[in-house]
Amino acid sequence: MKVAKFDQQKIQNPEISGIEYQQGTLQGYNVRNYLLEKSDHECVYCGKEDVPL
Repeated sequence: MKVAKFDQQKIQNPEISGIEYQQGTLQGYNVRNYLLEKSDHECVYCGKEDVPL
């Protein structure tokens, strides 16, 4: 079995460097807002929508 680590950020954008590389794609995101957007504002456990999470 072969195990290797890949730099996903460099694969997607080979020209990235400096501060942009260090901050990553989620820089400035609030974790709660990111998770709400990712789950399309529905509960990941029961699937209900438009409930206070």
